[in-house]
Amino acid sequence: MTGEEAVDILRCRKDGDAAEALEVVLKIAEAEPCEDTISRKHLLSQIDYLMKSPWFNSGKDSDIIMHYGYLERKEAVEIVRDLCVKEESSVQPERKHGTWIRQGNDHTDYYECSECGWAIGLDDIRTYCGFCGARMDGEEK
Repeated sequence: MTGEEAVDILRCRKDGDAAEALEVVLKIAEAEPCEDTISRKHLLSQIDYLMKSPWFNSGKDSDIIMHYGYLERKEAVEIVRDLCVKEESSVQPERKHGTWIRQGNDHTDYYECSECGWAIGLDDIRTYCGFCGARMDGEEK
């Protein structure tokens, strides 16, 4: 079952096993974040699209000077594609770990994320920071 199918089941748009759907959604929610990552497939498709563009292909079938410019562009884009995109290893970013730190005084108590300083009310405590994604698995301070 995909994440999208699980969400549809939980939103009652599709028949299915709600318990299994909930497990799928929880597994996705607990997965490590993918901050600052890109889709290799999407980037390669964009490079292929660029290589078909008029800018990229200008000078391809003209005089030697214009053709030389085309060859330089082609070589540069192929180097980026082959060495920087296809050969680059995948990255699994590390999830931040933090704690909720109680702040304030008698009238304005709140919790603050130890990683980014995001503030939440005393009744809104959760297992992760909604701003930076840090998993709140430390002890309350």
